[in-house]
Amino acid sequence: MLDYSGLLKKIIWQEKDGKWNEFQSTPRSPCDPYGHCGTYGICDPEFLSRRFECDCLPGYEPKSPRDWHILKDASGGCVRKRLESTSLCGHGEGFVKVANVKVPDTSAAVWSN
Repeated sequence: MLDYSGLLKKIIWQEKDGKWNEFQSTPRSPCDPYGHCGTYGICDPEFLSRRFECDCLPGYEPKSPRDWHILKDASGGCVRKRLESTSLCGHGEGFVKVANVKVPDTSAAVWSN
């Protein structure tokens, strides 16, 4: 079965339980589906130190904290943290190295006018 999120699942009917049970799923990592953690979100498959694989890029926070922290649903992504003043200059903006980020595969992308 191919579900709505793009996961390929092998399921088997369990007569005694009266329901379908999953016995194999691809991809194996929760971070494999593109956009799993939403806009400006990053996914860490080795999230053992936290309770959730999704996090926001530096300078961003969950758009819906309830969805992230209670429902473990990061599909809404992250938004830029609000600063005390409206001016962004002088608050440490700049570039930050973010390691181990998987970018989208655009090898088959086509430019169109």
